[in-house]
Amino acid sequence: MKSLMKKVFAAAAAIATVFGLAATTVATANAAGGNATLTVSTTDAKFAGKTVNAYKMFSATVSGDGKAVSYTLTDEWKPFFKDSTASGLTGNDVTDANVSDKAYDYVSGLKNNASALAAFATKASNWAQTKANNITAGATAKVSAAATDGKYLATFTGLDYGYYVVAVPGAT
Repeated sequence: MKSLMKKVFAAAAAIATVFGLAATTVATANAAGGNATLTVSTTDAKFAGKTVNAYKMFSATVSGDGKAVSYTLTDEWKPFFKDSTASGLTGNDVTDANVSDKAYDYVSGLKNNASALAAFATKASNWAQTKANNITAGATAKVSAAATDGKYLATFTGLDYGYYVVAVPGAT
């Protein structure tokens, strides 16, 4: 189960990289309650004391035997992936019925391409912060005011398992 949870949170860490923040620790989880902790860090002092938002993009469900994870796109993110200009997911074969699978395949395919992942994270962050899209942050955290080992940290607790986009409101 621990190995599977590390894979789940590695995926969350991949999507959490945006605006100079990098996921560093996503290992604490309560298997019974499904609560997870996500910690992001940066070495850039300009983020010290800033509020950081976490937007849940995919829910993760672990199978009863703990050997498999399935991901479901949240309803709030469906319009983002249906718009190829917004998300970068191209092709006219994205429908209501398959948008979750197509979106997951697209996002998980970015994990080995840092520049493509960063570009996607920027698009997703900007889209999430546009008020017209009616999406709200599932959690907020403050970046520490003082560096620990040269890093400024923000920790989200009580999160459901899944993929998150982490963003500093108003950052460009």
